[in-house]
Amino acid sequence: MKITPMKIIVAFFVILIMGILLFGPYKITSSIFADNIITDPNLSKEFKDYNITSIDYKGENTYFIKTKTGDFVVIRDYISTMNYKWQVYKFKDELEYK
Repeated sequence: MKITPMKIIVAFFVILIMGILLFGPYKITSSIFADNIITDPNLSKEFKDYNITSIDYKGENTYFIKTKTGDFVVIRDYISTMNYKWQVYKFKDELEYK
């Protein structure tokens, strides 16, 4: 099997795209399995009284949860490499300056 420059270029771009998908800020697997975050024990306690209609992954451990009574922005905040807590914010349509 002869290695041609075209094969090297194709291999480079395949490795580059895979690296971006795996290590970039927008995780493809988190987007596909966004509904699974509600099975987290801490987050399921927060939303046990809400009827969730959809969960969207927005990137960088941030999710948008739509319920029948209101919308929420949920952020997974890592304390250390393996430990995290959920930050839950009520979504408002206006900007808030502090």
